[in-house]
Amino acid sequence: MTALKIIVTAAGRAALSNATHDGTASTTIVSVGITATSFTPLPTTKVIPGESKRISTISGGAVATDTLHVTIRDDSTDTYSVRGVGLYLADGTLFAVYSQPTDLLQKSSQATMLLAGDVQFADIDANSLTFGDTNFQMSLATTDVTGVVRFATDAETLTGTDPQLAITPRSLLAALNERLGVGAPSAFVKTLLNKVSALAFVTALGIRGAASYDTGSNNGLDADLLDGQHGAYYRSYGNLTNVPDAFTPSAHQHSATDITSGTLLVARGGTGASSFTTGNYLVGNGTGTLAEKTPAQVLAHIGAAALAHSHPIADINGLQTALDARPLQTAVTTQITAAVNALINGSPGALDTLKELADAMGDDPNFAATMTKALAAKQNSLGFTPVQQGTGSGQLSNAVKIGWSGSKVKVTIDATDMGNVALESWVNQTAILRGNSNSTAGTIFSSGAPPNISSISSSGNDRNTSLQIGNAANNSASATMSFIREGQCGVHFGLDTDNVMKIGGWSYGAVAYRIIHEGVANPALQGTCYATGGFQVGSSKALKTKFKRVRSGLAEVCAIETASYVYKKAYNPDGRRRLGVIAEQLEPLIPEAVSEDGAGRKTVDYAQITPVLIQAIKELSARVDALHA
Repeated sequence: MTALKIIVTAAGRAALSNATHDGTASTTIVSVGITATSFTPLPTTKVIPGESKRISTISGGAVATDTLHVTIRDDSTDTYSVRGVGLYLADGTLFAVYSQPTDLLQKSSQATMLLAGDVQFADIDANSLTFGDTNFQMSLATTDVTGVVRFATDAETLTGTDPQLAITPRSLLAALNERLGVGAPSAFVKTLLNKVSALAFVTALGIRGAASYDTGSNNGLDADLLDGQHGAYYRSYGNLTNVPDAFTPSAHQHSATDITSGTLLVARGGTGASSFTTGNYLVGNGTGTLAEKTPAQVLAHIGAAALAHSHPIADINGLQTALDARPLQTAVTTQITAAVNALINGSPGALDTLKELADAMGDDPNFAATMTKALAAKQNSLGFTPVQQGTGSGQLSNAVKIGWSGSKVKVTIDATDMGNVALESWVNQTAILRGNSNSTAGTIFSSGAPPNISSISSSGNDRNTSLQIGNAANNSASATMSFIREGQCGVHFGLDTDNVMKIGGWSYGAVAYRIIHEGVANPALQGTCYATGGFQVGSSKALKTKFKRVRSGLAEVCAIETASYVYKKAYNPDGRRRLGVIAEQLEPLIPEAVSEDGAGRKTVDYAQITPVLIQAIKELSARVDALHA
């Protein structure tokens, strides 16, 4: 058993110092305090957090210069768990502390608590510590001190690492059987163990000479090596000796399929009669695919004269350069001039018309561009009959035309169609319908573009919804609309500056309530919430990961403090008395059940306490079963 590494407090170390401050004074430990709360022991610790009881029935003594054996007993009917202890001196000084995350022990009302353990000090002489109640002691036995000892199990005996366990004959036999085999050594092995020399041992086993490293011949043993090599070594040509370095070439033949690379050259224009025999050949036309030919066809192709063909100028080096260097011939110039004159003489009327247009435009050097622009500016037919027209003040352009187009009133400015005019008298004719005050017909906004809401953005219809309420590019403004019942109530609704949908203000006062939906994290509700169907929480294993066993249980449940209380009116004004727990006291016991709301106030999720209650019931059930056994 590993000794507990106890931490001596600063006050305890001061109490150990003798009067001359050059040694250790004898100090008496009179009681031990216990707690179910796990904490970090430090030399600066002055009190044990959550100390539940102080026990004076404590005894102990030094079992080594740095180790103290301590025994604590409690015969009361109290129920508690122990995760931390503190040793107290007669004057109430907290001498030393120890704590761990898991239980040291758990006590029920029917049981007597008896805690025995070794406490190890790093730099304190354990012999200088005594105990007030010495009517009992259960020190562990050592090589120097008589005391209590525990028998090792078979597994602990086989491991053989604990120096404080005793071995029973049964465990010893199990260890021998594990190492030597059941019933070992046998009678035959015992005779071998009695042999006094290696030769006698080998002779008794009937081992022949080869086992004595006799590698000579005629010993009756088979070998699979020849001169130290396996048979495969001699099948390799490179390992053979007395073979020639080269062989004399001789005439031989190869199949055409043996030739997998290279080029077969055939001279064009020759007969090649001696090169071909009967059979078929694959030939091509230079860049075309191969085709099967007979020997006669191949010979005819080889012996044929060059064919007439053509090449691009670029294929003949220097040709284009030579042509560019030659002057334009007079004959060519004469031909071009004659062709132009013939074209002009053939269309005198068209040229006269062009001259008249040019004269009218003042011999504009950009005559063609000017004409193209003028033709493009011509206004097309309106497509409807205007009943009124006018121009902008002091302007010749910006002509405004208004007229009926079917059953609609249409407006155009110059050549631009501005669309139809919306009138209040229309019914079911446009996307915006408006009714008169106190009439049954209201205002309707409609758009046929958006699909289902989740697909509006992906379909590119963010700007095509029926109605958009915006903040006009002011990042400090909300996108809000208002609802009002004349003389009764008014409220604002929209997207607040924190990008959360809210409702509030006006008749609601200076408040903004979030719209709760499944996409809102940490929704907060005030008052009592009712649900006729109950609340369901996703709990499938497929939804969870990083599983751990619930270690909290009976000890934590016993340490939870319950209370009856009424909420402050500022938080909940209903004045109702409730039963519950205090979050700050529960948090160190079951931290998973405590969190904070948006205002930084601690809250409790009572559902998170349920698994701990289940674990506590299991522990109680196990204790009941043990009592009945």
